[in-house]
Amino acid sequence: MSEEFCKIFESKVYGQILVTKDTTVEEGHPQVSVKFRPEGLGFCGPDFAFSDDNQMIAWEKVDSLFDKIDLEAAEVIAKNVNNVCMGITD
Repeated sequence: MSEEFCKIFESKVYGQILVTKDTTVEEGHPQVSVKFRPEGLGFCGPDFAFSDDNQMIAWEKVDSLFDKIDLEAAEVIAKNVNNVCMGITD
């Protein structure tokens, strides 16, 4: 069985929240992305990239962060992004 690379949470407040493990496009650094669709905006959210010289250590950090993100943590991230986005669109 392959390693889990994504999670989708169903939030009563924010709808679907997608959490993925991937790499950055430019440098190929391992990252965790948290994405959702705020009201009135498109698909957005933060990427947490790890640029350690040792790729094994960087992937261990990604795995650790990914494992720690549950529905509650995903909603906190979505809330913070939503607050920033609402400040921009007001």
